[in-house]
Amino acid sequence: MQDLKPVNDMKAQLERVQSEQNMLWEAVKPLALFFHKPEDGEKRWVDIVKDIPNRFESYVRRAAKVCVQNVLGMLRLLYSVVNLQQITMDYDDEGHLAAMERAEEELDGLATTITDELDLRMEKPDE
Repeated sequence: MQDLKPVNDMKAQLERVQSEQNMLWEAVKPLALFFHKPEDGEKRWVDIVKDIPNRFESYVRRAAKVCVQNVLGMLRLLYSVVNLQQITMDYDDEGHLAAMERAEEELDGLATTITDELDLRMEKPDE
């Protein structure tokens, strides 16, 4: 009878640990699913959770870049030298398409430069 007591204690402790793990998973699951990427494949959720700070910082950086691109695009549209009527014209020639692609690349590069200059680093709390 005394031999069963340690086994029962260990069984009860195991059940508590499993219950706590399930509660932790339910609390973290929405974040893990939000930050899950297709290339994660069958990664364990613990590995995904460990990478959340990096993914969040990347998300903030991409969002800031989109905002900067929108502002730069709006400034370009509102700039007085630009003929806004040209926006509505239909361009089919390769020269115009190539110029648009170059402008988009330059805008992307400028937005990247501005975004990189912003202090978007996530500070780690002191432990």
